[in-house]
Amino acid sequence: MDSTKLRHLEGLRGLAALVVLFAHLKYTFRPTLSEDVLAYLEDQLGYVLARVIHSPLNAVVNGELAVYVFWFMSAYVISLKPFRGGDTIALLRSVTKRYFRLMIPALASSLIAYFLLARGWMFHLEVAELMGPNGGWHRQFYGFDPDFWLAVRSGLWDAFFDFSFYRTYNPSLWTMKVELYGSFLCFALLGLTRGHRMRWIIYLALVIWTVLSAKFPLLSFLLGFFLSDYDNSRGATPAPPRSKAFDVSFILLFILAIAWGGRPNFYGVVYVLLCAALTVSVLRSDFLKRLLGSRPMVWLGRISFGLYLLHLPIIFSLSSYFYLEVGSYQRWGLYLTVFSTIPLSLIAAYFFTRWVDEPSIRGLNRLTRKYISKPEVSS
Repeated sequence: MDSTKLRHLEGLRGLAALVVLFAHLKYTFRPTLSEDVLAYLEDQLGYVLARVIHSPLNAVVNGELAVYVFWFMSAYVISLKPFRGGDTIALLRSVTKRYFRLMIPALASSLIAYFLLARGWMFHLEVAELMGPNGGWHRQFYGFDPDFWLAVRSGLWDAFFDFSFYRTYNPSLWTMKVELYGSFLCFALLGLTRGHRMRWIIYLALVIWTVLSAKFPLLSFLLGFFLSDYDNSRGATPAPPRSKAFDVSFILLFILAIAWGGRPNFYGVVYVLLCAALTVSVLRSDFLKRLLGSRPMVWLGRISFGLYLLHLPIIFSLSSYFYLEVGSYQRWGLYLTVFSTIPLSLIAAYFFTRWVDEPSIRGLNRLTRKYISKPEVSS
């Protein structure tokens, strides 16, 4: 594994991808789940205790918070190697391949969705009809005839520069614009301010700008970049020996962030703070490093991008078909639909990673090494 891809952050990324999957399963097949659970807890435990317990349970299906974690970690990881001493050529390679690194898997996922729609294998609208007024989330997607060139445009252009839920071939691509713009902002900061003593003033100005303009997704990206600078700059001091109390404090912070993770995103700022707390806890706690750096979690992190890109086409096609056949009649049928979708999505993500994502990364690395190299110095 690339040394810049910290095993524990890979595990956290995989966990976040699972949360997004759970969230979309809830929206598709049980949109009132959170409200139903809260009502049950209030009936059994009372108003206050019900909300204390409900928040961490609801965090398990809080896909928006999970996406903020993606952005924060992405900024941390893409800037890690430059802060550890990468040269200008390495930074130029990163800039050159960033769009293609995101675009190739995005385009592939759009074409897969196009194939499913063209074959008549999308059944989410029928599921939405069964849900009645509470099934409105489904209705905005794929309300058009199959169009190959629209699918191509969806992955090549719309996802990054002109996204619309009403014409996209993959609703999950709404995050790509923040990912791309945030990446280029980080690269620009690396090129212009890396190692400069006054760079933290520029960082502060950017934080103020994002807060005043309510660009909180971009703020999460920037905070991940700032933390990477603090942790990995060549002038950073080595971390002192850590006590058990230090470790426990970050475990408690991680638990507290999850416990608060099911609450609303107050004015957009809560999820920024929570994604920072979750990632910092994993970076600082030896116990969380071991837990999220375990082989199953690292494997989940490896396929997380594929899982993120493929899970909605799977839910809207095979899962929805299965739900219409068995899940809409009995509660056990709903459980079968949900628990069959999880392994199916993991398997599809694995092959997507093996056949699309990882080969594209290797190909881009070879091309950038070949065409963007250090000039030879004549003797």
